[in-house]
Amino acid sequence: MPRAYAGLIRRLLSALTTLLLGLTVAVPLTAWEKALSPYNFSFPEDHGSHPKYQTEWWYVTGRLTTPEDRHFGYQFTIFRQGITEQPNPAETNPWQLRDLYMLHCGLTDLEEKKFYAHQDISRAGPGLAGARENGMETWLKGSRIAWSEEKQALELRALTPDYELVLELKPTYPPILNGDRGLSAKGSRPGQASHYYSWPRLTGTGKLEMAGRSLAVHSLSWLDREFATNQLGPEQAGWDWFAFHFDDGSALMLYRMRLKKGGQDPTSSGTWIFADGRSHHLTAAEFSLIPGKTWRSPKSGAEYPLHWQIRLTEPRPLQLQIKALLADQEMQTDVTTQTNYWEGAVSVTGRDPVGRETNGHGYLEMTGYDRALGALQEPAR
Repeated sequence: MPRAYAGLIRRLLSALTTLLLGLTVAVPLTAWEKALSPYNFSFPEDHGSHPKYQTEWWYVTGRLTTPEDRHFGYQFTIFRQGITEQPNPAETNPWQLRDLYMLHCGLTDLEEKKFYAHQDISRAGPGLAGARENGMETWLKGSRIAWSEEKQALELRALTPDYELVLELKPTYPPILNGDRGLSAKGSRPGQASHYYSWPRLTGTGKLEMAGRSLAVHSLSWLDREFATNQLGPEQAGWDWFAFHFDDGSALMLYRMRLKKGGQDPTSSGTWIFADGRSHHLTAAEFSLIPGKTWRSPKSGAEYPLHWQIRLTEPRPLQLQIKALLADQEMQTDVTTQTNYWEGAVSVTGRDPVGRETNGHGYLEMTGYDRALGALQEPAR
């Protein structure tokens, strides 16, 4: 495709996205269901789409390792953004514009110190994008994530101009419900929350094709699923989200909602997952996050903390040091969500008060550093 024509298409899609996302703000909040109380999850049905909620995503991060001990980090996310309230099923038209789907893919080559980012957007429609209800099968053009009941495995394919990643991942234990039985508060007002579950420990194999080579890979991955309606408040700037796999088989998810005036929302929370699949809900009083060394993006101008210190008091006292494995892992999303963010592979080292080490690796996501996300939902004055 000629570069000028491709640029025109990108600008048109960007304008369409802006228009349609603007229309969603005008939709009365009562037109969409909100996350108001704990959710009665049923699997595998709830791996699928929840069209009564305006926003949801299928999000996977992990580490890839080749037989030659070469390492990569990867992110794969498909977002669904509702544009109009879902119609009566009897009136369903497959070409009716109800949802936009957006794809974000990131690959961090830890040997070459290079980051590959890809984004795409499409309306829902046959052969374009969509998501099945009552079971996971979500796709955008050639990229896809699905749950196979026959294999009891998650199937993932990320197709980008730079690489193709195909994985088959099997869970170590059932999904973990975050927050209060799957109700994850993001603020103090009713509905300022999401329904949120994780599969923290997915293991499997696959292949990574890039630069004319096909690499066999083993993966340890993490799946997050959230669905909600207007979960951010106008007072919030963004969030910092952490997910770690530890060498002893345990795992940790934490997030803090940053306020525009500084500090964090008291609803910030997390989940500690034991190696056997038991979990402990962490309140904001049970952990602290201290940012350290920063890096300024030459593209967006946003300044991101790349070093962090985390202190836990529960389920056991622990101090963790977090370091980004590559500085430039910023996702530029001008064509899709138009919200730049940092999403990348990190290392984790830790020690408890008696000297026992807790080490591992994981992913860090930081949003709202170039512009406040809460402003997108702030009511007009």
